Amino acid sequence: MAEAEHNVTLPNAHASGLASKSLLAPLVVLVACLAISVAGWRYADSLTTKLASERFESRASEITMAIVDRIEAYELALRGGLALFGSRGEGWPAVL
Repeated sequence: MAEAEHNVTLPNAHASGLASKSLLAPLVVLVACLAISVAGWRYADSLTTKLASERFESRASEITMAIVDRIEAYELALRGGLALFGSRGEGWPAVL
């Protein structure tokens, strides 16, 4: 019976050391994956923001040019009307 009484037990410090070593690798993988995810998210966000800004600037430029073209067309029509009335001196009925 003397042989059965020699049980080998691990000290608490040694057991906690094994537990911390067994959790270290998954914890490192988790932190690395989270860091990669955050970096990817930030890159995608900045790329999307830049693309949206470029689209906005392009569209704003197109609209500005359309407005300028329309104002120039109105100005040309008004100058034509002014020239018509100014050249005859008699007014609109004289043209008809």
